[in-house]
Amino acid sequence: MKKIFKLLDYPLVFSLIVTIIFGIMMMYSASSIVAVKNYGYSGDFFFRSQLNKLF
Repeated sequence: MKKIFKLLDYPLVFSLIVTIIFGIMMMYSASSIVAVKNYGYSGDFFFRSQLNKLF
């Protein structure tokens, strides 16, 4: 297990995680406007829908 942690490129892993979190926030903010304006749903409708499909 220690060997695996030594092989990790920590700056790359950190930047990947930050990019994923940033992308999720952008998708949430874009879909919340669409849900409210076009469909009349609550702002977090698509987010909750995707979470239900994920788990």
